[in-house]
Amino acid sequence: MQYTYVNLDPAFSVTKLVSLHYNEFPVGYCFHGERHPFWEIVYMDKGSAQIGADERITDLREGYILFHQPGEFHTIRAQGPSAPNILIAAFYCDDPLMDRFRGMSTELTNEEKRMLGRAVKNASEVFVSYKKDCYMSPLLRDDAPVWGLQQIRLELESLLISLAQRMHGAEAGNAEASRRPTAPLARLRYDTDMVRCVEEYMTAHIGDSLRLRDICSHFRTTETTLKKMFHGVTGKGIMARLADIRIDAAKSLIREGRLNFSEIALMTGFSTIHYFSRRFRKLTGMTPSEYSKSVKVEYER
Repeated sequence: MQYTYVNLDPAFSVTKLVSLHYNEFPVGYCFHGERHPFWEIVYMDKGSAQIGADERITDLREGYILFHQPGEFHTIRAQGPSAPNILIAAFYCDDPLMDRFRGMSTELTNEEKRMLGRAVKNASEVFVSYKKDCYMSPLLRDDAPVWGLQQIRLELESLLISLAQRMHGAEAGNAEASRRPTAPLARLRYDTDMVRCVEEYMTAHIGDSLRLRDICSHFRTTETTLKKMFHGVTGKGIMARLADIRIDAAKSLIREGRLNFSEIALMTGFSTIHYFSRRFRKLTGMTPSEYSKSVKVEYER
């Protein structure tokens, strides 16, 4: 019997990974620029910055991504009083469809943000630590999973496919139809939107003594329902996410350099400086003082 088959030719094939970093830059950070023969994407996770690309200047806002094509001279200049968090991925991808991304800047969907997050998480499990301001010399961890590199590749390729699909839908004039969810997807979108609202509420009340029952009461839902939503969307519990939000805010305030550690602890909802230091060390692996010094050493050389 003769079998027929279809060749699974990829639309996007990321063949080489040059860099994949999540950077927590200090206030006023400035990168004076470079050009290279591969693609680079810049995603603004928090804060904002001016991104130069040859003759263009783009004010990259939180939640937006920008593409640098091969050979394009590009710079970064942080804006305002906030310390920006920026994810940078550099890679080779020679497929013709990449031309669609030349000069592109767009807001990412929640699922696209999760793709980038998973890529960074996988990179931390695959590669030996490397300096944030250098392109990686790929040294694999001894305990790296054998599928780790493929996971990174798949997440980056999935991101490119998702962006291309959205562009195609908009160009064809049927973007709304392409976004129309099935019932399960509608539920996922509702849960994702609810989690986002709760996280925004926790961020706005970061200095308050928030309890789970207070949060549930504000959103008129049960603890069981909200816990299920958070685990489904973030993989974490509500109070664990609150701790993450508080420590992320503390890290930004430390990098801004305007407040001492006691003031930062109070602003981010910790009852004492000692409790703040313990929680900070537990979640980051270093004390607030060590973190402050590491930022200066890394970016002010």
